[in-house]
Amino acid sequence: QLTEPQPFELKMLEGATLPAENQEELAAFRKETAAFQRVFSGATSMLSDASNKVGAMERAIMALPEPSAEWLGQVKKMEKAIADVRKTLYGDRRASTLDMDTEPGISSRLYGMAYAMYGTSSAPTQTMRSELKLAKEAFGPVYQKIKNMVETDIKAMERKLEEAGAPYTPGRMI
Repeated sequence: QLTEPQPFELKMLEGATLPAENQEELAAFRKETAAFQRVFSGATSMLSDASNKVGAMERAIMALPEPSAEWLGQVKKMEKAIADVRKTLYGDRRASTLDMDTEPGISSRLYGMAYAMYGTSSAPTQTMRSELKLAKEAFGPVYQKIKNMVETDIKAMERKLEEAGAPYTPGRMI
């Protein structure tokens, strides 16, 4: 050991062009943004898993000796719901490729704002605050749809497939 521990205090360098007047407020906004990004990322992973399960369910239904048209209809309904949720999360990609005006997806609002936020030492702008607020407000109902689909619709179909002796689908308890 060369010496005893010494207390020290970190300070921001004075090189910022437009430094935030309130560093605690800036840190709190960044923390709020990071927390929402974590939840958003988890929800999009849940949606991706749900999409994979639904695709596997359709194949499992078709592998049954007598595929149920009713079950296929339910699976198609889930596929449509997943597509609608994706459109809300990521925007209408088809319309944007055709250069049509379209509402930005939650992802565009969140990650566009976050990218701009992490590259600056300035206080968050009103636009950044508005984008985060809009993204959070739009996300609540979408998250509920994903959660309901995973916990209700998919689980119900998994039970039906198991009772019918359908081939294994990912995540289904046997």
